[in-house]
Amino acid sequence: MTSVVVALVAALVAAVLASLAPRVVAGLPPSDEPPDEPPHERAGDPRSLPGESFGPSVDVFTDADGDVVTAADPGAHPTGTSPEVVGAARPAAPAGAAAPVDWPTLARTRGLGGWSAAVAATAAGTVALVLGPDPAVPAWTALAVVGTWLGWIDWRTRLLPKRLVIPAYLVVGVSLLVAGLSHDRDALVRSAYGWIGTFGVYALLWLVYPRGLGYGDVRLSGVLGMALGWIGWSALVVGTYAGFLLGAVIGGLLAMARVVDRRGYPFGPFMLLGAWLGAVTSPWTLGWF
Repeated sequence: MTSVVVALVAALVAAVLASLAPRVVAGLPPSDEPPDEPPHERAGDPRSLPGESFGPSVDVFTDADGDVVTAADPGAHPTGTSPEVVGAARPAAPAGAAAPVDWPTLARTRGLGGWSAAVAATAAGTVALVLGPDPAVPAWTALAVVGTWLGWIDWRTRLLPKRLVIPAYLVVGVSLLVAGLSHDRDALVRSAYGWIGTFGVYALLWLVYPRGLGYGDVRLSGVLGMALGWIGWSALVVGTYAGFLLGAVIGGLLAMARVVDRRGYPFGPFMLLGAWLGAVTSPWTLGWF
């Protein structure tokens, strides 16, 4: 009964916060972040830009009804689109800088607040139901909210904005720090190792093959590893591996169906889904590693 109450509270809080998605997206700065790429990144290579996720950039259009639509081909103008085309109607971005995204237009996507609330509530509620009265539930609730926003943004723009990822580190990190110092220091240490280890694996993959993984994905991996590490080693391994597996299988199927570009598609949503699976399946994977 206690777990059900915790889950309902977590779901309610997540729904209320996630419903603010239109305001959050509209408030993102035109240029998400200044170029701060590591030395080996090549200027002008959109797959190597900081905050850029796996896959090509996408243009954002507004149709006659005011709905936001996208097109992977910058030259593909949907019927009835307005002259304002993100990344095409503006002057070309300087070499090494990401093309600006029209966040206010993107924020007007129909139903954004409603479905964001539903997804975040489902994610937070199911994790809280599994964890029960665990002191890490607030951290996972916050991660469900920000993760919902990031997953949608990455899918629409191929970006994982640093302005959202870094605050996620702060909120999740402080929540787990307080929980660890007051309840479970071993879980706190494991969380720190999860952060370092997951970030290190992604960073290594990115350094070896930067075209196959965006730096935004590397940045996001640390906060996911931190949250999964608190639950346990099995949750950390399963959640991390599930992201790669889902990205390969589902991404491959979507590419075959021509829903996404087979040469590149956003990886962030699969990372987030994998982390959620790692958390909700943790009672059954406990002791695997």
